[in-house]
Amino acid sequence: MKQFLLLLCLCALTGLHAQDTRTLPVVDGTKTPVASGLSQSVANPAPAGRQIVDTLLAPGLGLPCGESLALYFSDTAQTGYLSGTNPFFDLEKLQIIELDDATTFDVTAGLALFGVADANVADRTVIMNVYTYATAANPLGDYLGSSDELLVSDLSLDGYTVFPFSTPVTVDGADRFIISVDLTDVYFNAQDSVDYVGNVALLSTEIDCGDGTNAFEIFPTADGNRYNDILTNWGVDLELALGAVVDRQPFVSVRTPLADYGLSASPNPATDDLTVRFAGVTDPTATVSLLAPDGRRVAERTVAAGSGRATFSVAELPAGLYLYRVQTASGSQTARVVVR
Repeated sequence: MKQFLLLLCLCALTGLHAQDTRTLPVVDGTKTPVASGLSQSVANPAPAGRQIVDTLLAPGLGLPCGESLALYFSDTAQTGYLSGTNPFFDLEKLQIIELDDATTFDVTAGLALFGVADANVADRTVIMNVYTYATAANPLGDYLGSSDELLVSDLSLDGYTVFPFSTPVTVDGADRFIISVDLTDVYFNAQDSVDYVGNVALLSTEIDCGDGTNAFEIFPTADGNRYNDILTNWGVDLELALGAVVDRQPFVSVRTPLADYGLSASPNPATDDLTVRFAGVTDPTATVSLLAPDGRRVAERTVAAGSGRATFSVAELPAGLYLYRVQTASGSQTARVVVR
């Protein structure tokens, strides 16, 4: 194991309560994220009207250093995972998610990369929560809603676990929000005393990759639950492997050119072949892509714009939610499809 010597920050942000001094974490293996083996599929139809489907991940995952993810574990007297269960009873692990510009959107699914899902707590539940972003000094805003519950035994260790939101959560006029993994039931279950009996842990970027003030944890104290950021609690800059699928209104900003190509895909759900159709492209060619929920390109075709279609074989793909996109020099449009 490769050890990292950390400087533990003893200061707390305004209005926050610092946790007990943390022990030195050790890398417990690294892995590159893959999108296969999704544990749940999201089959909600796209809402009516002009909506864009986006997959949003923690900002640190878009950095070159974010291509390699890690687990950090303390093997001293106070064992546990920085990004999961530990003796500090971290009830939630939270991550700021950013958009290119402010808009109104619905969170329809949460995404999480797990590196540990202990069989000893296989029957415990895990959910994902959505909060508004308040201010830079005190980011955690209002609770907005939760995903469907998954059992620990449902969590994938081979790719992103998708947490469906049967009731989508609406975020109004925001360019960022907070999404979390709630581990409360792993610690405090009717079968237990206060001692938890197994571990669940998220992958994160490696130390010094991303921003330690973008990731948080909620933990119990004698005065009630408190929260603080990873940088203050652990003295490290990293971000959690969390994300969300959102249906959003088009941005006004020219930084993200959008187009309306009358995009459709059939059949939806698809089992063997998937045909993407589009119209109204003025450029000579269009690039049609099929994407996994984490943004990984599964397949891509460059076609003459006049053809108005591209066909992909999906028979060998794992079942789950995928995105398809038509992109030209003038703009792009994205929608979603379910593969069974």
